[in-house]
Amino acid sequence: MKIRKVTIPDYKVFRNFEIDFTHEGQVLNLVVIAGENGSGKTTLLSSLIEEVGDVQKENPLVQIDWEGKESGRFHYYPVADLPLTHARMVLMRFIDQLIYQKDMKSSEALAYTQELLETIFQGFHLNVRLGGVETTREVFFLGSRGEHISIDDLSRGEQQMISKAFSLYLSDIHDSVILIDEPEASLHPSWQSRIALVFQKFADTYNNQIILSTHSPHIVSAVRREQVRVLLREDEEVRVISDFSGSYGWRIDKVLLEIMGAHYLRVPEVEEELDALNEMVDSDRYDCAEFRERMQRLEDILGYSDRDLMLLRLEVEQRCSEKGL
Repeated sequence: MKIRKVTIPDYKVFRNFEIDFTHEGQVLNLVVIAGENGSGKTTLLSSLIEEVGDVQKENPLVQIDWEGKESGRFHYYPVADLPLTHARMVLMRFIDQLIYQKDMKSSEALAYTQELLETIFQGFHLNVRLGGVETTREVFFLGSRGEHISIDDLSRGEQQMISKAFSLYLSDIHDSVILIDEPEASLHPSWQSRIALVFQKFADTYNNQIILSTHSPHIVSAVRREQVRVLLREDEEVRVISDFSGSYGWRIDKVLLEIMGAHYLRVPEVEEELDALNEMVDSDRYDCAEFRERMQRLEDILGYSDRDLMLLRLEVEQRCSEKGL
C-alpha cells in the first residue's frame, strides 16, 4: 500500500492543493516534506490519518490516489516523544520471538538484537549496548564502563531512536504507509543527517512508504532532490515546490536559504549589521571611522576569523589595491 498523489480541494490551510509522491512515474518509498512553521506539514499528515480512519465519508475532504490499497496499513508517529513503554514492549516482544519461535538461547537472542542495533545505527557512535533482561523483564543497556543503564536513563535522543526507528525494524510492518512527524526531535544534528538513511533502508527492505515532515536541513540534505517536497504558504494558500536543482549533500546554510526559505543564518541584528557593512564597501565608504568602528564591534562579537568579516576585509584590500592605496 502506497500513496501516489494527494488532492485537497478545500480543507483548513489547503485550497486546490495537490502533492505528488512519485518520480518519473514510480512511487517514492521515502518522501521528505519540509517547510517553515504554519506551512501545513503536520496538518497534511493528520488529514491523511483522519481521512483513512473515517472510511464512511461520502464526500471526502482529502482525495488519495492509491497504489496497492488492498494490502497494508497506516502507521503514524507523531512529533511528541513516544512513551518508553512502547520501546520496552517492542524490544521484549522481539527478543521473546527469537527465543520462543526461533529457538535461540537468551544469550544468542541478545547478541542478535545487539548486532541488528549496531548494523542499523552504524556511524551513529552510540555510547551504549544492549545488556540483557532483568528478572522484572525490563531490558537494560551497558554503558562505556560496563554500568547498567535502564531505558529511562538513556539520553532523549537514544530513547527516540529506539522508539521511532529501531522499533520499526523489530515490528512486523511491511507493505504499509508510515507517517513520521519531525523525527529530528531530540536528535543531535549529526544523527539527524543519518536518520533518513535508516528510514530509507527500512522502507526499501519491507516495501513500505515513509512520508516524514521535518524542519531539519540536515535531513533535507541527506536525501535526493526528487524526494523533497517543500510546502510554502503564500496569500493564505499552500503550494508545493519540488523542482529543485539539488539538495543531497548540500551545505546546511544552502539548504536553509534556497530550499527551506530561511531569511537569516544568524540573529537578525548581526545579519543587518553585516548587510550595512557590505553596502558601505559597495559604495566605497570603507575608508572612514564609522566603517572601522562597526567592523570592530562585529569582530568583538564574532571573532576576527569570522568568514564574512574575512571576506569583507579581502574586498576592502582588493579595492584599495585597484586604487593604488
